[in-house]
Amino acid sequence: MKKILAVALACTVSSFAAWDKFPVIEEGKGQVKIGTEQSRQSTEEIDGGFGVKVRYSPMANLELTAQNWGDALGNYALGARYQILPGMLSAGVEVGFPLNTTAWSFKPGVQFSMELSPALSLGAGVDLSIYTETSESAGKYARGMDLDGGIELDFTMGQSTIWVAFDAKAGLGTSSVDGTEFKDVPMKLEGRELKLTPAVGYFASIKETIEVGTWVGFTIGSVNNDEADITTIVGIDASVKF
Repeated sequence: MKKILAVALACTVSSFAAWDKFPVIEEGKGQVKIGTEQSRQSTEEIDGGFGVKVRYSPMANLELTAQNWGDALGNYALGARYQILPGMLSAGVEVGFPLNTTAWSFKPGVQFSMELSPALSLGAGVDLSIYTETSESAGKYARGMDLDGGIELDFTMGQSTIWVAFDAKAGLGTSSVDGTEFKDVPMKLEGRELKLTPAVGYFASIKETIEVGTWVGFTIGSVNNDEADITTIVGIDASVKF
């Protein structure tokens, strides 16, 4: 069980300049993104992570994705999104394949975006993560659902983009082991208490196919619902379009 809790806590960090807050890419286009992030809570260092994302559009309005970055259980995830309204609304789902645990995850979500001006774009998204039961030496662990939502504003000047974002995440329901709820374990151990994360970042386009960027965020949560808990997160990433 300690292994599950450790993995869940390590995966609460989220990357910004997110794909799922903006429209599906053009037909026949693709992108590969790699990145790393590190966080620190007061004077205590928290392990960071490294991830890879790939997306490709095999036909108009459809985007397929693969990643090992972002699933709360550390799973490898495959997904698909469909553009319902051009440039504005899309919906999709991701399926997390068991790696660190024996639990699967299913994450349906919707995305809304709009261009406020030629240089200013607004994107938003919300999704719900649902998990199957997993077996561990301590018993059968059932993780409660997670609700994520966020908004991002991108300001582009030539080859440079500055963005600001605000994300919120919270657990829905209570996790359990062998049917017994986690009443004596602080929610913080699972990373499922309410978390608010403002962030700001920058990325530059190089030769129209390569992007490099960096960002910093502050996750504000709570411990046992009464004590403030602030974590500083920094990250760098790069992507190649094809």
